[in-house]
Amino acid sequence: MADLWKPAPEPESELGRYRILSPTAGIRVSPLQLGAMSIGDAWSSFMGSMDKGTSFKLLDAFSKAGGNFIDTACNYQDEQSEAWIGEWMAARKNRDQMVISTKYTTDYKSYVLGKGNAPNHCGNHKRSLHMSVRDSLKKLQTDWIDILYLHWWDHTTSIEEIMDSLHILVQQGKVLYLGVSDTPAWVVSAANTYARAHGKTPFCIYQGRWNVLLRDFEREIIPMARRFDMALAPWDVMGGGKLQTKKALDERQKTGEGLRSLLGHGQTEDEVRMSEALAKVAAEHGIESVTAIAIAYVMSKAPYVFPMVGGRKIEHLKDNIQSLKIRLTPEQIAYLESVKPFDVGFPNNFLGEDPHVTGKTAGILVGNASLSWVRSPAAIGNLTAAEDRIRRLEEAFAELLPDADVDEILSSRENGIPQVLPQRKPAPVPRPRHAMSADRTGLRDSASPGAEETLPQKPDGFDWVEETTFSSISDGMAALSIKPEGTGYLGSTSSVMPLRALLVGDLSVDSLNQVPMTSSAMGTAAFPVQFPGPTAPLPEYSENFFIDAYFRYYHTTYPFLHEQTFRAQYEGRSPRPRGETWPILVNTVLALGAWNIGEEDSTMDDTFYHTVNRHMQDTSVFEVGNLALVQALLLLSNYTQKRNKPNTGWNYLGLAVRMALSLGLHKEFPGWKISDLQREMRRRVWWGVYIFDSGASITFGRPVLLPEISIMDANHVMNIHEEHLNSATTSPPNEIASPTIYSSLIVQSKLHQATNPIYHRLISNPPPTAHELLSLQQPIDLWEASIPPYFQLDNPDVQQHDAFILARYRLTWRAANLRIILFRPIVLRWAARRWTAKDISEAEDLEEEQCRQLCLQSARETIASISQYMTTNIPSRLGSWYMLYFLFQAGLIPIIFLITTSTSPSAPSWLDDLRVTKDLLSYAAITNRLAGRCLEVIDRFCAMLLDAEQPEAMLQDPSLFDDVHSMFVGEYGDGMDFLDWSNFGLQPGTLMPLPPGGT
Repeated sequence: MADLWKPAPEPESELGRYRILSPTAGIRVSPLQLGAMSIGDAWSSFMGSMDKGTSFKLLDAFSKAGGNFIDTACNYQDEQSEAWIGEWMAARKNRDQMVISTKYTTDYKSYVLGKGNAPNHCGNHKRSLHMSVRDSLKKLQTDWIDILYLHWWDHTTSIEEIMDSLHILVQQGKVLYLGVSDTPAWVVSAANTYARAHGKTPFCIYQGRWNVLLRDFEREIIPMARRFDMALAPWDVMGGGKLQTKKALDERQKTGEGLRSLLGHGQTEDEVRMSEALAKVAAEHGIESVTAIAIAYVMSKAPYVFPMVGGRKIEHLKDNIQSLKIRLTPEQIAYLESVKPFDVGFPNNFLGEDPHVTGKTAGILVGNASLSWVRSPAAIGNLTAAEDRIRRLEEAFAELLPDADVDEILSSRENGIPQVLPQRKPAPVPRPRHAMSADRTGLRDSASPGAEETLPQKPDGFDWVEETTFSSISDGMAALSIKPEGTGYLGSTSSVMPLRALLVGDLSVDSLNQVPMTSSAMGTAAFPVQFPGPTAPLPEYSENFFIDAYFRYYHTTYPFLHEQTFRAQYEGRSPRPRGETWPILVNTVLALGAWNIGEEDSTMDDTFYHTVNRHMQDTSVFEVGNLALVQALLLLSNYTQKRNKPNTGWNYLGLAVRMALSLGLHKEFPGWKISDLQREMRRRVWWGVYIFDSGASITFGRPVLLPEISIMDANHVMNIHEEHLNSATTSPPNEIASPTIYSSLIVQSKLHQATNPIYHRLISNPPPTAHELLSLQQPIDLWEASIPPYFQLDNPDVQQHDAFILARYRLTWRAANLRIILFRPIVLRWAARRWTAKDISEAEDLEEEQCRQLCLQSARETIASISQYMTTNIPSRLGSWYMLYFLFQAGLIPIIFLITTSTSPSAPSWLDDLRVTKDLLSYAAITNRLAGRCLEVIDRFCAMLLDAEQPEAMLQDPSLFDDVHSMFVGEYGDGMDFLDWSNFGLQPGTLMPLPPGGT
């Protein structure tokens, strides 16, 4: 009796760790089934031979390792399979320990009776069932069959006849459980619905073909199995033995084994690529077996999965068993699936994934209400991996924050209460008023261009690492990386310069407190400005959807590819770039497409970016040069910047520039006999490189490394509609006087041509005087005057296309931003003088005053323009990114004016600018945490004013902002982590679904 409570010993292998078959079948089975199709020698002509002795050894090894689940069929090996299994169980006296499944339907007597002489030994009907089960019981030498499958749907027997006949066998005790194999999901659904409605026995397990290359199971079979609580028994998990490394194939050929002729000779291109991918993942787990990874893959995709493993050698069996210890990561699963992407098709790609599986609302439901979901069981592999990950996270949390209560923090987040984590560093000593005065004196002394470049404390302080997706130091816009360590060099024109200048003396501040903004924290008052809201749900995605999204949202802003050519290459209708260039390019396009339609917390694009990295590891991009690779590097630079990897993007861009120059893209070569499309694509890519390198240099305050204008003679791109130029075009099309997707590229290229010399002067020593700064803005004025009438905002043609509207507004904001950067040092120097009491009475130089007013004017125009854009448009994720980038920089200028001269007669107008900025950020913060943190910056400066009942009256107090600087520093002396710039985007329901064609 004491042994009753004694735990069972650990199994010899994971094969002996039994599982419940399904929620509707409580029988205990081993996690892998031994597929007995190979047991026998009657089919040796296409499956190889396996005599009885070898078969018994394989069965013994399977049983000894803990396996008890064996699958066969009435016809396998012309009935030898069932017969030999029966003999083996009789010899080993282990029938009661084994779980045997077999099948009826397939003709199993024509090999004896002759073709055409066994019409009723085949099919789903009652007579076929009766004879097949009678004979299977005899061959298996048993009184019952544990699981009886309908082998395949015959299209003729009624569902009622099938289920009634099968149920009788269950009632008789000849069959315990029912399964179905190789049958459409609608048939199984109808059969189980009928069975449940009429008190019959339903199917509890489905068997069919499923592997990492053939994923049709995911379309209807897996959802059906979840609905009816059915187990899954995939066969061909190893691709008929064709998912093998080259080394393994060579060894098989040496022994004369080869591959199954039943499934064709040799490997396909997809099988070769997938085998290589499986081998890579296997290496990450420290094993060589690709079959183990292939088995682990299907077991990671759904609950109650019992893969069929075959093979004729005990080594094969041992190889398969080791799959049970493997836990694939989500990244590894995504990588394998990226080798041959799968489209679930309509309506699944329209309705979205089952929220019971994902735990998230999808499809049209997102526009209805905020819903919570009880999730269906997860795959055992995924669940175990998730549990391991949670355990490791908890250990890391306890080590990093020993004084924090995890449960309390989680509870506060669920209740919408911001939770400030306890810090491991001491709180700063309160700073006396004289210290703040000294800091402001330092600001005055450092406010000239070049001098405010904050230096790190260590000689390697500019070193940076961006291996992880979410960096706590860098930011893609270089706007809040206050502390210089670990961010790379950010120069005097970078976006963070105003905050670094304001916080001089407090360089311990790396970013603002990471208190997530909630709707309650922002307030629920109606905004003075009304913005258009969400209009339709965002559908779930297929690979084609991401490509459509790229060409709809990104390509219309940055047209560096030729859509017709790219789609033809993607569909295999046109030759693709050689080597690894194509997978790098196509996955970059997919990543950008996914990012453009992604939500704030979405990581859809990560899958494709990881694939890009893997392909780059397979080949050296430093040893290859072609136009497609320049396109990929160019797009990668922009993608990684927007994913919070600014220095990574900078490096990609630098390589793109060098490679473009090596290909002579900056040269026109009029005598070169190439097609009009090829020549035009060279121009589009070159000017794309030009505007990206110019813009990034300004953003990060680094020198532009492009050639001088006199060295370049590449013509600007043509202002044409894309469809007017293709590979069949024999003469260049005429340019048109109306907006196209290339208009913005042309106009922005000319802007940087005009202003890059200005920028270089601005970052040079000695710094320009106020007089020189006023003259430096003249090229910007001339550029604005040169923009053609058809590309002005008031042109009806521009207003008809969202992409044209965004492109035109963005150019307006960019030009204003250049003026802000140009005159901002004067503003900071003026503010520093005003903040020091002895300097208040000093007369201001008239030209400096003019510079200061021009900076303020540009900032106010930017705020007004962005407000107008947001009032009349629903921004895409790309549009939102640029809106926030330019708005935050502009919004700091009236704040500086308010802090410095709050009693000025113009102060109420600056207060209005501040209110508009806060309204815009508040609207953006509804769907984005980062906008809420930018809002916190403003509140830390001006909350006492913005929250007052009569703020205009408070402006008359000259001491209103005396303590602003000390208020800006957080309780723990730390600040905002800028990781969420990368996730600035729209929540579900804010974009219309893509129409057919995607453009």
